[in-house]
Amino acid sequence: MAWIIYNNIIPFKGFKALTIFPCIFARKKTKPLSNVIINHEGIHLSQQIEVLLVSLILAFLVIVHIGMSLWWMLVALPVFYLWYGIEYLVRSIMYRSWDDGYKNISFEQEAYLNECDYNYVPDRKFFAWLKFLTKKSFNTKK
Repeated sequence: MAWIIYNNIIPFKGFKALTIFPCIFARKKTKPLSNVIINHEGIHLSQQIEVLLVSLILAFLVIVHIGMSLWWMLVALPVFYLWYGIEYLVRSIMYRSWDDGYKNISFEQEAYLNECDYNYVPDRKFFAWLKFLTKKSFNTKK
């Protein structure tokens, strides 16, 4: 499981917790985090590990093929966050709402729909979030 770090900086005000592999950052006022939030963030941790592993493999293959330094594998580290951010922007434009855009990010859909199932993380299928890329799980104005 991830380390939980309580502070007043990460995440931004209005959020209770944020997972940045391998840590869960939480606002001090949320101490202790509920089991639901820990489970939600644990789902994000699994997602981040999956995206990181695929990114590292792809980066390695490209680097070896081109003959670049292995230091270039560091570009794999922010791929999850780039994907998350791009999907957030695209969905916010689609639904004309920042809130609906956030709720319909594939990573968030999987986490919110399964946060109360405490057996979900150990039993989840790899890349389970992919099925939410084309699915609208939350009510939106459209």
